[in-house]
Amino acid sequence: MLVDPVLGRKRVAVLAYRRGADVTALDAERVAVDGYLWRPDPPRGKGKKAEKAPMPPVETLQDALRRQGPFLRDAAPKRRHDHKDAISIDLLTPEPGRVLSAVEAVADELGLSLWPTLSDPEPVRSMLTRLRADLDQGPKEPE
Repeated sequence: MLVDPVLGRKRVAVLAYRRGADVTALDAERVAVDGYLWRPDPPRGKGKKAEKAPMPPVETLQDALRRQGPFLRDAAPKRRHDHKDAISIDLLTPEPGRVLSAVEAVADELGLSLWPTLSDPEPVRSMLTRLRADLDQGPKEPE
């Protein structure tokens, strides 16, 4: 689940942790959005085995992404032969929610499954920035 923007982010994190979620704060100006798209197996049935439809060409996926808007113009789908002939997409964006919604719409349009991930493109830098901010605040004086 992506919460963007979030008000009271510490409270949201605590509530998520209590329910067993993993929580990551993404403070960078741009977020790395990665997605793996693959064709799901057809439903099983009695008798004849259903044929799995082939993956669409990378160019078809590229065109479908570009139709979603100019914010996806830098998305570069790549064929992956290491995992069920999947296609991967990676993109740095200041609008991860918008990008995820658009990639999900393309996956639905083409009948593909999507496994998205979000990450900080420079996690060490972000960690040091948060640490510095915490140290600059210093200990709170009792009132």
